[in-house]
Amino acid sequence: MTGDIRSKEFKHLVADIPSCADAIFAPWDRSDSPGCALALKQNGNVVYERGYGMADLEHDIPITPATVFHAASLPSSSQPCL
Repeated sequence: MTGDIRSKEFKHLVADIPSCADAIFAPWDRSDSPGCALALKQNGNVVYERGYGMADLEHDIPITPATVFHAASLPSSSQPCL
């Protein structure tokens, strides 16, 4: 029975991911703002991906999950969360 309850709670949390992520990134989700791309994984599977804001303000290009970001230099402490 406990496994069923946890499974239902997990499904509920996964269903809320889009609204929670959208609320967090709302300040950057504008056509006049640089933004970011977000991908969330669970058990090796992408459960949510979305771009927020603009990749290029001058040319009105929005950020999408497929946007490629150039990272010239990252400190060793900047590592992706897996």
